[in-house]
Amino acid sequence: MSAQAFELLSAAARYWFTGLAMAILALATIAVYRSARSDIRHAGEERPLLTLFLISEADRTLEADFSVTVCEDGMVGRSRLCDARIRHKGVARRHAAFNTSRKDDMMIIPMRNAFVAVNGQQTAKPAVIAPGDKIQLGPLVFRVQTGGAQL
Repeated sequence: MSAQAFELLSAAARYWFTGLAMAILALATIAVYRSARSDIRHAGEERPLLTLFLISEADRTLEADFSVTVCEDGMVGRSRLCDARIRHKGVARRHAAFNTSRKDDMMIIPMRNAFVAVNGQQTAKPAVIAPGDKIQLGPLVFRVQTGGAQL
């Protein structure tokens, strides 16, 4: 085998092994990312921030005992991407976000063009909520309960 052929063969092997290493690295990165997302989801499911119990609905398309459990920094809406999904035509795709502030207050953050009212007062800005408050998301009225407790 000539020196030139040997160099070509060794260069090809180097590129092949580099490509293989890059593919393994990419697959490992994807696996770590998916695992981290799964851990975050499961951690959120174990520590629900609050539960919203339906108390009023105009067109009766949801069950009477419908409730939504929202985890920390959770989004509520009609979209499959939301943490808590409400399949109702009066609810926006991304209707509102819930989280805890620095003082451990629960907050509701209305998304753009989504009707949100807290205790009958419409709000377009983040508002502090407490257990027992009434939250209106579009035509649906919910009562706030902390954690995953049932009424």
